[in-house]
Amino acid sequence: VIRQQFMVDGQRMINSPVGLSGSDLGVVLHAVQGYKDDLHAPVQLLRRMKLEAENIAFNGLASALAVLSPAQKAEGALVIDLGGGTTDYAICSRGVVCHSGVLAVGGDHVTQDLATGLACPFKRAEDLKIKFGSAIVSEAARGQVREITNESGIMDRRVNVENLHRIMSERLKEIFAIIAAEMDRCDVADMAQLVVLCGGGAYIPEICTLAGKVLELPVQIGAAVNLHGPSTIIERPEYATALGLLKFGAFDMVRQREASSKTIPLKQRLKNLLRIDH
Repeated sequence: VIRQQFMVDGQRMINSPVGLSGSDLGVVLHAVQGYKDDLHAPVQLLRRMKLEAENIAFNGLASALAVLSPAQKAEGALVIDLGGGTTDYAICSRGVVCHSGVLAVGGDHVTQDLATGLACPFKRAEDLKIKFGSAIVSEAARGQVREITNESGIMDRRVNVENLHRIMSERLKEIFAIIAAEMDRCDVADMAQLVVLCGGGAYIPEICTLAGKVLELPVQIGAAVNLHGPSTIIERPEYATALGLLKFGAFDMVRQREASSKTIPLKQRLKNLLRIDH
């Protein structure tokens, strides 16, 4: 559950209501739901490693936390994490999360479409997607044929690149169209001024072009902000969720520390602050 806004006497606001007077205090929340069984497996895995999960975070929110700057969160941005089995998305506006969701469609489904349409094994389809794939059908691809070799290095078939691009484009277009329809249905389409793509699917050539056409917004590839570390990790979109979870954990530790300090008597807190033992 994520706080969006406080309300004092029915008047909405973003900032803390501390210091204001009124007779009625309310809060607008964004609730993320999930299947209990899906959460059970990773929690049990941690327990077998003698670890306990202190909190649970939604992938889409973690990605948004990693790749959006404070200005982008305030102005409004849609973060789409194109994973293998799912596509997660979250909209931030005025500094808070206002909508999020998950589609049970991802990069693996694009690969499966290629395997079916090109009549080849899944692994071969994945290789074709990585080597020759594109989110749009370019003029250069029309009539182009690639000779594909088998594991022995012997050419065993030819692939029409235009067909490959068309299959990929249709599936990816469907993903973006579903997100656009969901935003319209929930009346949040006007809250996003920018689209940020992350996850492994962000590497697909021309993915920004296709997303921009469907969502009718400027699109960019996401990289972690306000984090220090090797550029080979910080700047790679597939690490957005993991980096966002690190941020989430750090913020959670600060909140817990602040909450625990409030239970300590003022005199003891002053001693701790000044490092006075007696």
